[in-house]
Amino acid sequence: MKHKTIHIDCNKLFEQELNERIKVLLGFPDCYGMNWDAMIDCLSNIHYPYEQISEVTLGKDETLFIYCKDLSKVKFDISTFIMQ
Repeated sequence: MKHKTIHIDCNKLFEQELNERIKVLLGFPDCYGMNWDAMIDCLSNIHYPYEQISEVTLGKDETLFIYCKDLSKVKFDISTFIMQ
């Protein structure tokens, strides 16, 4: 099985900076919503290059590994997790 790997150093990042880094590394479009739901939507289409959702595309038998070093140190905006 083939795979592609992306490494993200999350040390001292704020949530918005992490989303910006994800957008750049995966080549998400300008309309990327910069939130977790938008990331899941974009990653859900990564096997479909014709959708042009990401510059990173995977073949039928490929897997994407995203390693987030120090993810626990990301400074999250608590309002992200509060239901309205």
